[in-house]
Amino acid sequence: MPRLELFPFRYRDRVSGKWLKARYVAERHEIDARYAEWEIIGPPEIRDVDPDARYFTPWKVVPHAELVRLQELPPGMQPYLATPPLGAPLGSCRDRCMRMEWNVPNGTFNVPSGQA
Repeated sequence: MPRLELFPFRYRDRVSGKWLKARYVAERHEIDARYAEWEIIGPPEIRDVDPDARYFTPWKVVPHAELVRLQELPPGMQPYLATPPLGAPLGSCRDRCMRMEWNVPNGTFNVPSGQA
């Protein structure tokens, strides 16, 4: 497995003549090709490179089967479950409770007629 040796370094700025610490690490031959004056300022960062490894990508990688599933239309409700029949009793406790009103002076619930 190939290895990368990336060195922290500093270089002399062409304009000001000052030594500047590089904001990145690089291989020795890349530093030499880019800068006339430079020096290594620390131990190398050694990375093992796996040619078969998958590296970071900002896009979500979706397998083909999942992509096909995402493009399908969602299953529809069966017609007899989609809408309750006319005249059906109230379905849930929430529906019944939401129609009640709190009577502050009496401290009781007022139930509209026909619901109790």
